[in-house]
Amino acid sequence: MSGSPFSSAVRTGPADAGGSVAVVPACVELSQIPARITITAFDAFGNRIAHGGDAFRIRVNEGSPITPTDKGDGSYTASLNLTVGVFRVDVTLAGAAVADSP
Repeated sequence: MSGSPFSSAVRTGPADAGGSVAVVPACVELSQIPARITITAFDAFGNRIAHGGDAFRIRVNEGSPITPTDKGDGSYTASLNLTVGVFRVDVTLAGAAVADSP
């Protein structure tokens, strides 16, 4: 075929709450405070997002939303200074729950 081979650019889709992953420690010892949360953005097809800018939010015990630090590479982090107790941690992307959160 004339002009072959052809090249094409394939890009990830937008970050997807159901495909993204949040690592939230289930149990934190006092020596591990602040508790660290890591979010990694994936699109709906399981492709890792390699840029920042997504609207992830974290809420502890349904409190005010916390905006995690955007690392610019599809990962986000937050450190939570918690006291002794049991906490519910919700991670969302544009209002939709990230997979397995809580």
